[in-house]
Amino acid sequence: MDVKKTEGGLAVRMKSISDRGASGDDGGFSFAILGDTQGFKSKDENGGFQGAVENIRKTDASFVMTVGDLLSSCDGGSKCEKKYADWKRALGDLYGKTYEVMGNHDRTGKEDADELWQETFDLPQNGPEGYSELAYSFDFENSHFVVLNSEMPEEHVVDRAQRDWLEKDLSVTDKENIFVFFHEPAYPVSSKIGSSLDDEETERNALWKIFKEKKVTAVFNGHEHIYSRKNVEGVYQFVIGNTDAYDHDLPKKGVADFAYQGKSFAIVDLIGERVTVSLYSSDGKLVDEFGFSE
Repeated sequence: MDVKKTEGGLAVRMKSISDRGASGDDGGFSFAILGDTQGFKSKDENGGFQGAVENIRKTDASFVMTVGDLLSSCDGGSKCEKKYADWKRALGDLYGKTYEVMGNHDRTGKEDADELWQETFDLPQNGPEGYSELAYSFDFENSHFVVLNSEMPEEHVVDRAQRDWLEKDLSVTDKENIFVFFHEPAYPVSSKIGSSLDDEETERNALWKIFKEKKVTAVFNGHEHIYSRKNVEGVYQFVIGNTDAYDHDLPKKGVADFAYQGKSFAIVDLIGERVTVSLYSSDGKLVDEFGFSE
């Protein structure tokens, strides 16, 4: 039996991925989220990425989201092409239901990396002009999902073109829940303070204003190689930044509502407007479970 010790010294059983019930039994659904996988090694069967994939397969997740930095670098050349092939191979049968998000390490080759991304993945092409498959949205059941790009044309900003498109996109959805994904957090809590969307505060604030006005349910990011959750002016921000990467420092006390250091992935369960975000270590142990509704 897996146990952990609380602050009081009491040993309690740790829940694992195997303890989950089927989310569809109560009329809801679930989806998985992979954090940054830039450190994965294709031949490491015990790697964090491989462990997360194995455990996601044990769930009834309808699809998988990512939050960027799939790779350690991508110049758009043949080496990057091979790394993407290895990444897909690690996902196995989950690849066909995975939605990719671009991170800064996926765009070291700028436009060449963009072109390879578009050739490599088969993603929705309904984003703003110039962002085909690099920013997009889709619906599933009672929820609307939006992917933005915090890396182009430059890092640390979701630009005006994307924000204008986002406002129009959110104005026409009638879904109960809205989930937004992009790589660099708007409100970093640790190692990436000053090198995320906070680097351009005016642009960041304009984006967050849209989230508040359009009643976005939650925002999911990577970039910081930790897990953190934080409520910012009524909108929940979750950083799921390390499925297979090196650890970043935990935030200072009080900066985040909760934080965890270690390789992990998340499962999000939905029943109507009730959302539960569960973080699991890559070997399938429950780390944090947080539920909320709008």
